[in-house]
Amino acid sequence: MTRDTVYNCRMAGARLSLLAVLLVSIVAPAGGQNEGRPRRVAPQADDSIRLRSDLVTVTVSVSDGSGRPVGGLLPEDFRILEDGRPQRIEHFEPIGDPYSLLLVFDISGSTETEVSRMQTAAREFVGGLGPADKLGMLSFARAINIHGVMTSDRRDLERQLREIAPQKSRERDDSRYDESTGTSFYDALLLAATESPLSTEAATGRKAIIVFSDCVDSTSGYDFEGIASEVERSGASVYFLLFDTQPFSDRLLTQPDGEANRINFSRTQLDRFYAELAPDSPDRDRAPTSYTNLERLEINGALYEIAKRQADQIATRTGGRVYPVKSIGQLGAAYSAIAAELKTRYSIGFYPSNARTDGSWRKLRVEVPRRPNAVVLSREGYWAPTE
Repeated sequence: MTRDTVYNCRMAGARLSLLAVLLVSIVAPAGGQNEGRPRRVAPQADDSIRLRSDLVTVTVSVSDGSGRPVGGLLPEDFRILEDGRPQRIEHFEPIGDPYSLLLVFDISGSTETEVSRMQTAAREFVGGLGPADKLGMLSFARAINIHGVMTSDRRDLERQLREIAPQKSRERDDSRYDESTGTSFYDALLLAATESPLSTEAATGRKAIIVFSDCVDSTSGYDFEGIASEVERSGASVYFLLFDTQPFSDRLLTQPDGEANRINFSRTQLDRFYAELAPDSPDRDRAPTSYTNLERLEINGALYEIAKRQADQIATRTGGRVYPVKSIGQLGAAYSAIAAELKTRYSIGFYPSNARTDGSWRKLRVEVPRRPNAVVLSREGYWAPTE
């Protein structure tokens, strides 16, 4: 069986398992309900008629010059523009409504020393849940695992957390890395956004994906271009707690030949490097084992830069953020910032004045005109539907 066959079988198995999880989440009773109906502009008796399928929702965080969240804003305080044209606000949810989070853990070889820190931060998210908030967990290395349905049950969430463990080689030989290891980051992010239990949650405007990873992919079936627009279309804000694992991978890449821990680049990593930085290079077809240590360090550094740039793009376009993490202190600060932001978000909806279903990228801008010094965070735009 080839490496690609092994991977495809695992991905197929992961998707079959996920279907079972989704069936459970569809038939299971819903969790806690909002204490009141979300406030909507010009409400009508039948919300299913009022809120058509072409409603575009945008989650918005507003803070003052000191970074403190601004509460108490009303629909008339906001102005939303699509491609520079003002839009009429038709739907509004104020601060305080429940949110749904999916925590995504990279448990591949490069992050194995960080897993305990990820669990510590995850417990902070669990501890901060409100009675109607929901949380779910996904982990990935080469394969992808869904650990349960979205829930507010802290005992079940603790069980899910205990399942998060570093990915090791399945083979009892001298190497930690074999066909069972790798990093399917792109596949995991796509699955989290489009087919996970989070994707079946009602579109309250407070759905978010929190990714603990270095974001350097090695074994995905999809590439970045194949997932970016789908993740952006999902309506979930994506936050990255970006771990710096480059020194660790530099060390393993430059181990002497024959050392148990030596690793090589995957073919997809080399293809990504050359496509981004040297598309016409005659070295594109070189074997992964043929590079000198100096070349390995150069390529690895470039792969980390590409990963950071891609994370920045996803976060910016979905209304999330990237938090570089090098210490436990930074991880705690990132958690506090994300938690505060999620609890103080407004959800605004409008029906686009541009009704064309042409699949184009529509640029968004949200303003609070009466507060010129306010800092407003929201996604930069959305992809129009196609017929």
